[in-house]
Amino acid sequence: MKAYQDHKRLVKEMEMITALHRQGLEVPAVYEQQGSYLLMEYIDGITLCEAFEKQECKWTEGDHLPESTMEIIGLLTGWLERFYQITKELEGKRMIMADVNLRNFLWTDTVFGVDFEDCREGRYEEDAGKICAYVYTYSPMATPFKKQLVNAFADTFVKELLLEGSLIYHYMDRELKMMERRRKMAIPHFK
Repeated sequence: MKAYQDHKRLVKEMEMITALHRQGLEVPAVYEQQGSYLLMEYIDGITLCEAFEKQECKWTEGDHLPESTMEIIGLLTGWLERFYQITKELEGKRMIMADVNLRNFLWTDTVFGVDFEDCREGRYEEDAGKICAYVYTYSPMATPFKKQLVNAFADTFVKELLLEGSLIYHYMDRELKMMERRRKMAIPHFK
């Protein structure tokens, strides 16, 4: 169950999830709306943020990213590709999730997306850059693992989604600056 303070956001999310679910994208089914609540299918998994945290604990500096990490990156990239294709067909324009923190993706044996109330028209590189910024700043921030993970995400997005690498890093940098203002803390520069 998810509660909303703004009825327009509830309706927007309900319509988006329902349309995506009908198209076969891995999203929770919407069971019903009750006032300012949506009752949705429970997905028994962990967030991608948790999945990468677990993998970082097993990782040794100097090693390549584990194959399982690359598999999850591939699953998320494939999910995003389908999301972009479906929403472009439904909306007639390039839609992005906008709120792409890794807590909005669940991992079971595949990837499920949740939280669509911020979807809007935009450049796919913006979503990609924000994912990279979130990855970089999850605690502990700016570790060697996180730096490799950011580069692996960016490389995969360029190769699989045919995005512009320089724009991904531009949007990442922009999001990092916005995070500094929101969090009122310095974030190490990504190199």
